[in-house]
Amino acid sequence: MTTSYSVRYEHVWVRYGEHIALEDITFNVPKGDFLVVMGPNGAGKSTLLKTTLALVPLWRGRIEVLGRDPYRDKSVLRKVGYVPQRERVNENVPLRAIDVVLMGFMNGIRPLINKEKYIEKAFGVLREMGLEGVAYKLYSELSGGQKQRVLIARAIVGNPEVLLLDEPFSALDVHSSRLVANSLKKLNDKGKTIILVTHDFAPVANYAKRVALLNKRVIAIGRPTEVFTPENIEKTYGVRAPIAIAGGICIPILGDQHER
Repeated sequence: MTTSYSVRYEHVWVRYGEHIALEDITFNVPKGDFLVVMGPNGAGKSTLLKTTLALVPLWRGRIEVLGRDPYRDKSVLRKVGYVPQRERVNENVPLRAIDVVLMGFMNGIRPLINKEKYIEKAFGVLREMGLEGVAYKLYSELSGGQKQRVLIARAIVGNPEVLLLDEPFSALDVHSSRLVANSLKKLNDKGKTIILVTHDFAPVANYAKRVALLNKRVIAIGRPTEVFTPENIEKTYGVRAPIAIAGGICIPILGDQHER
């Protein structure tokens, strides 16, 4: 089935017991979009990504990923890469960077039979991430930014059409955040659809095509210059916040709204 969108949310509700996590979410993510999702602690941002992966039950509504319902046809999720907010790679195991990337091939039903081919592809993705120099270095010895790019490489090594990232800049310094953001820009330029949850818009201010402000429901969605208004920020976060504008780029000054 050919569609003009990568993901479609139709009146999506999620509840945990009596707690409403998502409330009547309806919007489309066009193919090739770079959508940044922002909102306060407990806004349902991570839950939104998990519904896209059919990891949490829907109370109401429907989701389509590349024209198919992931809750009924999980095979479509092979075309989706995911970098969770808290990824734990056992650093007591002497895994090299390239070993971690090779894990991205393990979600299929067959073992790796032509390992040389997969190693070559994994190395190529690391090269795209600017990490060819550390491919055979222990993962535990990498910097925070290098580790995050390795995890992104693992998510994309299977050539997904959609990439979901949950707080990819968490705990990274400015330099590492810039490297990760540049890597994502290159992927988006190649046609990958990106949905990125973050509390810090600055690293992707030059690259985001659209922003969704979320607080259990969608407060606003559209171009950053349209979405980042004092009114929308107050509706989303419950506080007024200054908005820096330079060269047509808007960056809300929100402080640290990160979900711990």
